[in-house]
Amino acid sequence: MIDCLVRDGDKMAPSVEKKIEELEMGLLHLQQNIDIPEITLTVHPVVASIIKKCAEEGTKPKVSDFGDRVEDATFLNALQSGVNRWIREIQKVVFFAYWFIVWLALCHIYSKVFSVMARMHQTA
Repeated sequence: MIDCLVRDGDKMAPSVEKKIEELEMGLLHLQQNIDIPEITLTVHPVVASIIKKCAEEGTKPKVSDFGDRVEDATFLNALQSGVNRWIREIQKVVFFAYWFIVWLALCHIYSKVFSVMARMHQTA
């Protein structure tokens, strides 16, 4: 089978070359479009203030530090909205990471294919 890939006029060789060219174009496209998204994780001002106060006092923040705010629907809704924004921001990076891993896998495949083809060409 290996010999048939390197023989002139073989029907498999053009097909393999075409697939390799498609893979190379795909890798180049991915490489050009890789841009790590910058994320912003904003902390609610009340939470930041309590954290700062506790740090200055050398204590750990606890729920009781929020006083009556733990029952304030407006405050809790604002916190939930902030958490939802954090989730969306983090998902941007996770999405990037997924495609970056795919790109690395394709690069690995690409290098293996050319390594095999180079060895086949040397033995021909």
